[in-house]
Amino acid sequence: MNKVYKVIWNASIGAWVATSEIAKSKTKTKSKTLYVSAAVLSGVICFAPNAFAGTNTEGGIGQGTSISGTTSCREGSANTANQKDIAIGCGAQTQDRTGSNIANRNNPYNNSTGAYAGAMKQGGAISVGTGAVVEKGLGTAIGSYATTQGISGVAIGTGALSSGNTALAVGRQSAATADFSQAIGNVAAATGKGSLAIGHSATAEGYRSIAIGSPDIENADPVAGQAGAAYQPKMATKATGKDSIAFGGGAVATEENALAIGAFSESKGKKSVAIGTGAKAQKDNAVVIGDQAEASFEGGVAIGKGARSEAENSIALGKDSKASQATGESYLTKQSAPTGVLSIGDVGSERRIQNVADGAADSDAATVRQLKAARTHYVSINDNGQQGGNFENDGATGRNAIAVGVNASAAGREAMAIGGSAQAIGSGAIAMGSSSQTVGRGDVAIGRNASTQGAEGVNSNQSVAIGDQTKAIGDQSVAIGADVIAKGNSSVAIGGDDVDKIARDTELSNTYTEITGGTLQAGKYPTTEANHGSTSL
Repeated sequence: MNKVYKVIWNASIGAWVATSEIAKSKTKTKSKTLYVSAAVLSGVICFAPNAFAGTNTEGGIGQGTSISGTTSCREGSANTANQKDIAIGCGAQTQDRTGSNIANRNNPYNNSTGAYAGAMKQGGAISVGTGAVVEKGLGTAIGSYATTQGISGVAIGTGALSSGNTALAVGRQSAATADFSQAIGNVAAATGKGSLAIGHSATAEGYRSIAIGSPDIENADPVAGQAGAAYQPKMATKATGKDSIAFGGGAVATEENALAIGAFSESKGKKSVAIGTGAKAQKDNAVVIGDQAEASFEGGVAIGKGARSEAENSIALGKDSKASQATGESYLTKQSAPTGVLSIGDVGSERRIQNVADGAADSDAATVRQLKAARTHYVSINDNGQQGGNFENDGATGRNAIAVGVNASAAGREAMAIGGSAQAIGSGAIAMGSSSQTVGRGDVAIGRNASTQGAEGVNSNQSVAIGDQTKAIGDQSVAIGADVIAKGNSSVAIGGDDVDKIARDTELSNTYTEITGGTLQAGKYPTTEANHGSTSL
């Protein structure tokens, strides 16, 4: 046969035939000439010289075109079984026979490896290439050992497999195994119904899932016996969840409605979102945006390079911000731990929030302007820069108690302690002055180191000590003046420096007078005896 030839439609026999370019047509000059596609013509040219062209007729039903070399085919000639079929290349088939294992594919999703697989006798199939096989009608297989098993399926590329109805596989060892799936790229695999995989080793497993991207090709595993061929199962782009999307080299979306965009991004929770190189949304409803950002708990949000949300329903906003677990009651209001936290920084890298409106509701944030307006005026306490007790306003521990001053404490109910280290222990007690102390119920101590206390082993009540270093020891005892001590229940001691000035060098200073069973003492630093009803002046 002449090396210069073409394939035309023979109306008389209803089949495509190969004919010489110089042959004349018997049809009218105005009739149209039908040509096969560029892919078919390319296949024809590849088999010259020593090509063989002819038509196959099977039982008067199937008519098609088969083209193969006459001296180089080891597996047999091209063969068509159905009307309007086209088979070009050694071993190309569109027929109804059970197949044998010919090609060894390294794509784990493309391991059917059958050339010459069985087919229903439906027309309109096209197979081009050594071992190319179309098993069902209207299918197309182009490339060595390309296989189409579903209706209207398309497989283009060496070892490409299209097994789903209307599935498309384009690329060496690509695999579109589910109905309406599309795999485009070497070793790409679309196994979910309606899924789309684009890129070397890209994998779309979930229903309507989308995987677009290629892995680290430089470190891919070579395919034995195929120079330049490689498969990279590690860090390949994968969308395995229903309606999931993985976009970028090594991106992974594993759960339903998960979205991963960016090289090596990971979205592993339902309805989670990971956008950015190395971004990771590990749990359901997590949202991560930024290079190497991560949300490791459900509902977490991390926005910014290196931002980390490490607590449920918590937000980390800004570069290297960290949102940790919220624990404990709130300060002052004692509310239980919140459901989440918002962080705009980290320890040592805090940030300031600017241009914030004044809060209105109880749960709104307060501004510095509001704090200044709420500050109490005309009250000042100076601790000389050294924080002491009651700094956190926690010195009043009794019900309705008041504590004012550094280290001041009011433990009794409705007690009052005013002054540095002042202590009001009894209920209704009052301690005013530095280091003043009231022990009993209703006691009053006013002055530096002024104090009330009961006799040994007995609590005093309603005692009064007024003056510097003054002490009232005993139930309902009274001590007034500097360094005055009243001992005993109902005892009274009045004196001090003023008394001394009046009674100095007089007999009064050394006189004791008995009054109603007690004693009366006058003079400097008077001290009553430890008797009931004693008086010292």
